[in-house]
Amino acid sequence: MEIESVDDFEEVETNQEGITLGDTLMDPVDDEFDDEEFENMPVDNFDEEDNQASQQPPTFISPDNIPESKRPTAPVYVVEYFMGACLVAYVMNYIFGRITNGNIAQQWFENSRSFLETQFALVGDSGEATTESSLAMMREADHIFTLWCSGRSYMEGMLVTLKMIKRQDVFNQVNQKFVTPSTDRMIVKITLDKMDPMALVIGRAHSIREIAENYPDINYFCGEKIRGGDKYSLFNHSVLAESADALQIFDKKSIAVLNVPVGDALISLHVSDQFQGARVPEGEEMEPITKSLILVFDMIDTQIASNQCIKFSVYLADQINKFNLSREGMEKHKKRRAKRDEESQRLRHMERQEELAKKREEQRRDQYQQMIEEEDPAKQKKT
Repeated sequence: MEIESVDDFEEVETNQEGITLGDTLMDPVDDEFDDEEFENMPVDNFDEEDNQASQQPPTFISPDNIPESKRPTAPVYVVEYFMGACLVAYVMNYIFGRITNGNIAQQWFENSRSFLETQFALVGDSGEATTESSLAMMREADHIFTLWCSGRSYMEGMLVTLKMIKRQDVFNQVNQKFVTPSTDRMIVKITLDKMDPMALVIGRAHSIREIAENYPDINYFCGEKIRGGDKYSLFNHSVLAESADALQIFDKKSIAVLNVPVGDALISLHVSDQFQGARVPEGEEMEPITKSLILVFDMIDTQIASNQCIKFSVYLADQINKFNLSREGMEKHKKRRAKRDEESQRLRHMERQEELAKKREEQRRDQYQQMIEEEDPAKQKKT
C-alpha cells in the first residue's frame, strides 16, 4: 500500500518585487456585496437603474415653479415688533407727559407771579444762604412742583404744591382716566404766627371724612358730625367745625368768593391751631404743632387756580390773623385744648413707664443670664 505525500502548503505567488500576494481566496473582490444588506432591492436591476440615472441630464426647477408650501419662509418677529413698539410708545409718553406737566406748572407760575411778588418778599427758594428769590418752581418729581414764598408779616411762609396727574407713566395715566378718575391739584399750606384756638374743615363731604379720619386735630376737636353749609351761607359745601364761633372767620366777601369763583374748584379748607399733619404709625413721632391753613383745589382751570384761588388763600389768612373769638368761645376752646394737653401728658407718662418697665425687664434678664454663666462648671473650667 502506497501512501501519497500531500504538501500542506501550496506555493505562494510573489510579484516581481518579492512581496507576498497571499491566497487568492482571501483577497477581497470589489464587485461582490452582501445580499442580506440589500434585502428588498432587486440586484439585477440595480446596475441598470444606476446607469440610466447617470446618463440622464440634470433637471433644474425655476423659483416660480416651486410650490408655496415648499418655499422657504422668512422668520416673522411679531412678538419682538410688538415689544419694541410698546417700548417706543412708553418712552414717547414719558417725554410728552413730563413736558406737559412742566408746561402746566410754568403757565401757573407766570399767571400768579405778579400777585405773589406784591405779597411776598421772597418768591421761590433758591436754596442758597442768601435770601434771594429764584422766581422759579422746584421740580420735586415729574408730576410734583413746589413754590415756597415768605417775607410777609404775621405769616411764617406759604408753600404751594402742584400735584398733577402722572402723565409720564402710561399705566397710572390709564388708571387715573378710566379706573379711578382724578385731576391736577393745587395744595396751599400757610403757616401763621397768630391764630385763635379753632379747628374746622369746609369742602366736599368725602374729603372732610378723609381728613377727620387721618388728622388727629380735626378728629379730636370737631368729632364726626358733618353738616351742610347752607345754614352758614356756604352753599354746595359741607362743614365740620369745632363750634359755630369758628365759622365767623368768613365775612361777606370771602363767602361770596368761596361760593362763586372758587366754589367748584375747592376740595377742602382746613384751619387748625393744633395742626400736626396726618396720623403716623405707632412708634413714630408726629410733626410739631403749628397754626396752619391748608387749602386743596382742583386745577381744572389753570387761570382760576393761579389767580382767584391764590388770592382767596392769602385773603383768608389775613382774616384768620385779624379774627378774635368771643369770650365764651375762647374759654370753651381753651378748655378743650387744656384737656387734650392733660391726656397727651398722661399718655406720654404711660409710654415712659412702659419703656422703663421694658428696660428693667431687660436688665433683670441680663443679670439672670450672667448668674447662669457663672454657675456653669464648663465655663468656669475654661476660665
